[in-house]
Amino acid sequence: MGLCDFVRSGLEVSDDPEKVCNEVVDTYNISVILICFPNAPKVSAEAGKKEAELDKYLECRVEEVIKNIN
Repeated sequence: MGLCDFVRSGLEVSDDPEKVCNEVVDTYNISVILICFPNAPKVSAEAGKKEAELDKYLECRVEEVIKNIN
């Protein structure tokens, strides 16, 4: 996923540009200033649902890996 796609999807999940910027810093290790114009992506219930499903899947996978290590 490219930086623009990452920011767009972040804005569809959160209405907090600071949070999106922090996620960019954590993921891409770069500084960023995000300016949201009126036509910027808006929070989407569908995107939030997909994000929650992905988080749940990743959590389960991490638990499986840890379980198999022990």
